[in-house]
This record gives sequence, C-alpha cells and structure tokens, in this order.
Amino acid sequence: MHHSDKAVDPPGDARPDLDIWLDYARRMDFRDRDGHPLVGWHDAESAFTAWQECSRGRPCDYTGLSYERLRDADGIQWPVTRTHPDGTERLYTDGITWAAPDACESYGKDLTSGDPASEAAYRELNPEGRAVLRSAAYVPPHQPPDPAYPLQLNTGRTLYHFHTRTKTGRAPQLNAAAPEVWWSSPPRRPAGTALPRATWSRPPAPAGPYAAGCGSPTSATAWCSCRSITATGTPTRARARTGPPAGP
Repeated sequence: MHHSDKAVDPPGDARPDLDIWLDYARRMDFRDRDGHPLVGWHDAESAFTAWQECSRGRPCDYTGLSYERLRDADGIQWPVTRTHPDGTERLYTDGITWAAPDACESYGKDLTSGDPASEAAYRELNPEGRAVLRSAAYVPPHQPPDPAYPLQLNTGRTLYHFHTRTKTGRAPQLNAAAPEVWWSSPPRRPAGTALPRATWSRPPAPAGPYAAGCGSPTSATAWCSCRSITATGTPTRARARTGPPAGP
C-alpha cells in the first residue's frame, strides 16, 4: 500500500472523485440500519479510517497502519496489525486459513453457469479450509469459425500499455515502444484468407457491424470484421487512421 498525493487541481468545474461520492451520498441521504448517515467520513483521511474498520480481521487488515505512517512509508505490505506493525513481507507462512468454511467470505461459484455454491457443498468439498484448485469443462465458442469467417481472434496484452492506454499512451517512452495496434497471424492460414487492410469499413458480420481495421494509435482495441485473427506468430505492424469508423 502507498499514498499518492494530488498532483494538480481539477480543471474547470471538475471535482475530485471523493468529493463527488460524498456529495452523491449526501443528496441520496443514504442511512445505515440505525438511521444514521451511512457515510460518516468527510475527507481522504477519515475515509481511510473507515476502511480500516472494514478490513479488521480480514486478510488485508489495515488496522495497525495510521494515516501518517501511510503517508511517510514508501509502500508497506498488508496486513498491518498490532502484531505486524511494519507490514507482512510474506503471506501464508503459517498456512492458508481464509479458505476455511467458517472464515471465508464466499463459497465460490460454478465456473460454467456462475451459480453460487452452497455452504453445505463447500463444507463437503473443503472441510479443512485448504486452497482449492478447480477446473472448468471446455465450452465451445458461441460462434465457431465457418467458411465465411474462418479466422478466430484471440486478444492479448502488450508489455508497454495497460488497458486502453489512457495513461500509458501519454508516456513518450511507452508510446514510442508500442505506438500502434498490430495483428499477429499464424504462418499458415486457410486458402484465400487475407488479413484486413488498415482502412475503416463496416462489412456485414454475423454478430453485428464490426469495424475492420488495425486499430488506432489512441486505442488498444483491435477491431475486426472476421470472427477473428489468431494472435500468434510474428507481429505484423499496420497503420490506421485515428478516430471512429466513418459511415453507418
């Protein structure tokens, strides 16, 4: 954990996120079960104090970490408690305890349907509270490849950017290392299959009007009119103009 101070004041009529949430809670008049205001904090420090109580007794216990220490420390590893006032370098040195049926916060869910597991089923599965490794049965894709759309898209990550590049794209070094989106295609593809050109279009597609092209320097999203292009093999760079696809 670490503390990050505000770098600049919000421009114009913009406000800090915390101020917006506090104002929202006030206007909605949220109350707890005793009728008192649900949100009792008023600034970053009091919000941290409230979160300390939420974390009490849980794996990420912050109750031994003061706000002053959070500001002064160059990062500190949770849990931070009275018995570990300087943080905890390694977790689970005494074994895993949070998976026990009487200590866990949930009992998991079915990996296919998403249905929550019952307490009885979890107790039968894991009575000793050990780590559980679960496997999921293979589920075929909703739209498998066909002669009209023979390629599959497997989205991936790039080392230099995070999500949609809203922050990493502004760092000159990171943007220079990976300024554009690219396709990576396997060396062998079905006969007659070609990668889309780096131009915008909206060809018909079975699941909707996908925009074809090789992405945009302002986005980490690769758009494709096919069901997909497999992201394996040697990356092939392609340029695309910025902005949304033109036309209906």
